[in-house]
Amino acid sequence: MVTRASLKGKDDDLHMKEHKRLFITGGTGFVGRHLLPVLSQQGYQVRCLARSATHKRLASLPGIEWIEGDLTEANGWSQMLKGQDALIHLASIHEGSPQLIRRINLTGTENLVSAARLAQIKRCIYLSTITSVDNPKLHYSHSSWLAETLIRERMEDFRILRATLIVGQGDPFLGGLIHFARRWPFIPIIGSGQTKFQPIAVEDVVRCLVQALSEERYLQRTIPIAGPEILSLEQIVDLLQKTLHTEKRKIHLPRRATRVLVSALRRLHIHTQFTSAYFLTKGLFTEAQSVENQFGFHAQSLAEILHSLVEPKSLT
Repeated sequence: MVTRASLKGKDDDLHMKEHKRLFITGGTGFVGRHLLPVLSQQGYQVRCLARSATHKRLASLPGIEWIEGDLTEANGWSQMLKGQDALIHLASIHEGSPQLIRRINLTGTENLVSAARLAQIKRCIYLSTITSVDNPKLHYSHSSWLAETLIRERMEDFRILRATLIVGQGDPFLGGLIHFARRWPFIPIIGSGQTKFQPIAVEDVVRCLVQALSEERYLQRTIPIAGPEILSLEQIVDLLQKTLHTEKRKIHLPRRATRVLVSALRRLHIHTQFTSAYFLTKGLFTEAQSVENQFGFHAQSLAEILHSLVEPKSLT
């Protein structure tokens, strides 16, 4: 494993040149759709791996080149890493079978790291989760922990950001709650509603990613990032209703029975507004002021995020 001390004093491009040529996974995902316009505006040249046709809004962005390929299959796209300066690895899933989660989150990361080493790319920024843990029973959290471990061991210059609940325009968590609050006669709350969250705006995550990419003080660090408030699910619903000027009844649903029902509907290809975060018993939160302490700016409050989401164009 490469140590921080072994990197000091090197005169190569690790510390000397701007990392302007990027290879990105997960560019059509929630965070990627917000990150790519920022990178384009700042003059980065990006090769973005996608499994299928690109998002229409992103297809015409200057400086963005789309590569079609599957991260879990090493053939066909790996040669496109040649000439790139750094990676931003966003691709992951948190729902699905244990085998699918492991294949995408871990096997995909293995393929990416192997290709990066062959292409002599040293820098990798990885967006992980605050729930990352060495516990095989927690499939998503364990796959993220294994991916983190792989990146630390095999990438010379890694920067890992562990995010809490990422929210904003297009996210399923707040989007689902807004849907319930606007279209249902009541707002369902899974379980007691006391599970704690520390939501962070996707725009703030993007800002952290770009800063981690460009500043050497984040070299070989794993950093938690979160918003400024720790709130229960019920408090989030109350704040949402206040923002929307609604007073709908909150109905608590049994966690286990609702999860079984939602899973059964998903197997029948019936979409619901429920997301996995609603069913958590352990919260998604970390140290207070993590973004301010590590990145030097104030993260948006949930009230600020909600006000941006409930403008007329954001309500559908």
